[in-house]
This record gives sequence, structure tokens and C-alpha cells, in this order.
Amino acid sequence: NWIRENLTNIAINLTQSLCDYFGIPLVEAGPIFRGTVVTDGSNLNLRKFPSMQGEIIGSIPNGAFVTVYSRTGNWDVVSYQGLIGYASSEFIMI
Repeated sequence: NWIRENLTNIAINLTQSLCDYFGIPLVEAGPIFRGTVVTDGSNLNLRKFPSMQGEIIGSIPNGAFVTVYSRTGNWDVVSYQGLIGYASSEFIMI
């Protein structure tokens, strides 16, 4: 009975613990936006986690549209051509 009454808190704690362990921020669900990449003409790197040291998993051309799931600090969680990762929010206009 206690587990049933505290299931949400248990899930939040477990999720936060996993994010802390892997060094990624907890991204809470929220509204989804469409954004446009705006750079000096170069591509925007899509990274595995929100850091300049994060592995680059793709690149997004200037002017491309992306789906923005969340903004955490100076990073957006975005989707582009089937890839989901982090991109600098400085270069994404919502």
C-alpha cells in the first residue's frame, strides 16, 4: 500500500538518481516547440549530453527546423531527422 501511495515520488527519485549518475540533467515534460537554427551560416552540433565536451552525434544546418522538447540552462533538447540530443539554445530561435 505504501508503494502505491508513493509511486510518483519513487519514480521521480529514481529518475533523478539515474540522471545524476550519468551526469545529465533531468528534463521535465513540458510544451513542445518548433525552433529554427540560426547561426553565422555554419552547422550547429547536436550532442549526446549538454556540454561542449558532449559527443557530437549529428549536425544541424543553419535555417533548419527542429523540434524543441525542453530548455535546460543554455541547452535545448531537440530532435532533428530522427536524432534526439542537446544543442546550444543560443542558436535556436523559438
